[in-house]
Amino acid sequence: MWLERFQKHAKENPLSLILSEGNDIRVMEAAANVISQGYASQVTIIGNFETIEASSREKSFDLSRITVIAPEKSDQLEHLGKRLFELRSSEFASLAEAVEKAKNPLLFGTLLHEAGYADIHISGAVETSADVIRAFFHIIKPNRKQGMAASFFFMDALDSQWGENGAMIFADCAVNIEPSARQLARIAHQTGNIAKNIFGFDTRLALLSYSTKGSGSGDQVNTVLEAGRELAKLNPEFLYEVEMQADAAIVPEVSNRKASGNKLAGKSNVLVFPDLQSGNISYKLVERFAGAHAYGPIMVGLNKTATDLSRGCSSDDIVGTFLVASYYHHKKSSS
Repeated sequence: MWLERFQKHAKENPLSLILSEGNDIRVMEAAANVISQGYASQVTIIGNFETIEASSREKSFDLSRITVIAPEKSDQLEHLGKRLFELRSSEFASLAEAVEKAKNPLLFGTLLHEAGYADIHISGAVETSADVIRAFFHIIKPNRKQGMAASFFFMDALDSQWGENGAMIFADCAVNIEPSARQLARIAHQTGNIAKNIFGFDTRLALLSYSTKGSGSGDQVNTVLEAGRELAKLNPEFLYEVEMQADAAIVPEVSNRKASGNKLAGKSNVLVFPDLQSGNISYKLVERFAGAHAYGPIMVGLNKTATDLSRGCSSDDIVGTFLVASYYHHKKSSS
């Protein structure tokens, strides 16, 4: 249901896309699918001409409508290198050094994105999340008016019993390693609003913990409880519960047994994790064990719409992530 909705929306509102890891076969396949299905108005992949041509011929990918840019041969290299020098001058001894660094496909693609060349930039099929997110933050940069710098996954479980007709939103599984109570509250607030205002959820958010309503104790539980108090100050216009174990958040019978009368009643559709470690582990387990599709992580709070990938992604994952990012970008821009 959800994927079909995103596909329809993308065809009606096609956006432009940069994929900065064009030498990877999964990225080539995703690019070919995105453009052939009419999901994007323009697709640009960054990579080596010869590698991309040979691989696309071998796999019969039609890249005829896709723009391929090799950074070292691009007439935009000098301009983008100068921009990198302006943004990160303390890191370079000279402009020439920055221009040389801009040949890196990830940085080149991010600089193109920052310059307004495309609506969305996706990377991470090859590069580590640390490198991708660092490039996004150093070049695209956070924008406080857009919210706290964080991320979310759109999880499609393909089973309507879970979340919002089979969909759940997980946050923050990519950016904030050990958020403070105040940061955790802000992540919860903006993620709940994204679920409600962008995706149309009847948001039911659980701030997760290893404790349910006093069943455990410790500093980590205290941080979640304090985050709950901070969240209350933000007057969220959605249902939420604080200090919930995962099973109590999503299974009605367990929810009633562990926290009788709680507002979520085991029907959470937004899960906010107490730290990056628990969030990242959880989304991967749900994806692999439960067969859910994990789209993202979509970055939040940046000047541009950008998304990381898992290096374990498939070409379908890349296409799906673009569809979710496209939907998010268009709805956010229209609000």
